[in-house]
Amino acid sequence: MRIHPRAKRNEIREKLTDGRYKIGITAPPVNGKANLALVKFLAKLLRLAKSNIRIVSGISSRNKSLLIKGMASNELHAKLMESIN
Repeated sequence: MRIHPRAKRNEIREKLTDGRYKIGITAPPVNGKANLALVKFLAKLLRLAKSNIRIVSGISSRNKSLLIKGMASNELHAKLMESIN
């Protein structure tokens, strides 16, 4: 995932050629607020508990790797692609 904090709205913007998704998050990148907002946004979008989504790398970077439990990868990608604005 490639995160853009301080966006106008929480949204999935596009799928990049390397397979990552570009995501806008309204929260600022201060004290982990953008990370928390990302997890909350994805949990609501995917209809999963926040505890099923974990940032495994990139805590202080725009490029993040996530572990998402409770959903098959093809279903995950389909839901993310549906949500692209």
